[in-house]
Amino acid sequence: TLSDFIVGRGIGSGLKDLRNLTFLRGKLCISRLENANDSWDAREASLGDKKGLEELSLGWGSPFHSRNEIAEEKVLDMLQPHTNIKKLEITRYSGRKFPIWLGDPSFSNMVTLKLIGCANCTSLPAVGKLVSLKELTIRRMLVLRSIGSEICGKDCSTPFQSLETLCFSDLPELEFWDTGNQTGYVEIFPRLVELYIEWCPKLSGKLPDHLPALETLALSD
Repeated sequence: TLSDFIVGRGIGSGLKDLRNLTFLRGKLCISRLENANDSWDAREASLGDKKGLEELSLGWGSPFHSRNEIAEEKVLDMLQPHTNIKKLEITRYSGRKFPIWLGDPSFSNMVTLKLIGCANCTSLPAVGKLVSLKELTIRRMLVLRSIGSEICGKDCSTPFQSLETLCFSDLPELEFWDTGNQTGYVEIFPRLVELYIEWCPKLSGKLPDHLPALETLALSD
């Protein structure tokens, strides 16, 4: 297990250094991804070949005003892990959109997903199609204005069937959360036990009206 890998500016500290660690397993934390030169470096990390990885943390660190949004979108796209991954955390990513792979149903083992400090993202990925997802945290997405049916995934009749904990936190521009389905009645959160909505001062409208397993509801600010 390699717990921490820092992407630096010097020789020998690029993502390509991960290329030959095929049998890496357990948890991998990659930080300072703003130093990644380009998407080719990210591709050479070959995260998709590392079948033993169960937990992956991808983090950026420098101020947002000096970052290249398009370059970071390409880097994150190339850092697609193997579908065996169980826990994924993405922190301080400055791209405006998430890669398509993040909501792909092939990630059927993913249990925990945390998207934190992704301040430029205007929408969420289609994570409702992740059949094993139990914990979802969305925090500090500063320009996210609405959460619509896109989070459930196109043509997904049974979204979020395993989700137990949902946290929306520090979303200052969030105004609307569409919890319905235009194609008919769908039980979106049949196993949701904990729902946290914190520091979303502009959010109005209805919450999900059918939460048969709910035990904890926390609303603040």
